[in-house]
Amino acid sequence: MEKADWLISNLNAQPTSFDYPLQGIQLYIPDAAVVRELHVQHLKVNTETPFPFWAKLWPSAIALAEYITERGHALTGKTVLEIAGGLGLPSLTASSFAHEVIFTDIEPAAVSLFSNMITLNQKTNLKAFTLDWSAFPEDLSADILLLSDVNYDDSSFTSLHQLIHRFLDRGSIVFLSTPMRLIGRPFIEPLLPFVADQQVKSIECSGLNTMITILALQSPVDV
Repeated sequence: MEKADWLISNLNAQPTSFDYPLQGIQLYIPDAAVVRELHVQHLKVNTETPFPFWAKLWPSAIALAEYITERGHALTGKTVLEIAGGLGLPSLTASSFAHEVIFTDIEPAAVSLFSNMITLNQKTNLKAFTLDWSAFPEDLSADILLLSDVNYDDSSFTSLHQLIHRFLDRGSIVFLSTPMRLIGRPFIEPLLPFVADQQVKSIECSGLNTMITILALQSPVDV
């Protein structure tokens, strides 16, 4: 079995269709109970095994995908890069509008699973590879950067701010979605001078409604 096929089978990842934000998108969504059980088994081998948060479809990803759909004209002919993409709903959504979309995640398993989603959705303008945002390659650029729910750990704020400013300084637009967590305020506040557009969405996910803020960031000279 190919690695992605193994993941689909062992995570009981079922193809799920989305009629909104964009009709026809399909994701392989791992079974949450199976993911938890596998993590428990891994902890018995290595007590420091991180939980695979990438394997869940988070409200921020849904909100960002909705925002992309509403502003699809802004992506026409553009190169789009998603960092820490998880299950990749924003990337799949963006691929219906953009010239090229690059999906990245630090977890090889996420990239393997998403590579199968590229095939599942018959996309020819999508590619995927592993990427650590704290060791970002100098030659990688994009017109639009997608960040969904990345500001959950304050130890990563500095490297994220540096990355965002790198893109802004080069004239790129950054689409950022985040839940309204108190820990996220110190991350968002330094970015407020770059907000060109802002929207708040109520997203229902797993039976809960979560308020998500979406920011479009742009260098003031480009606004």
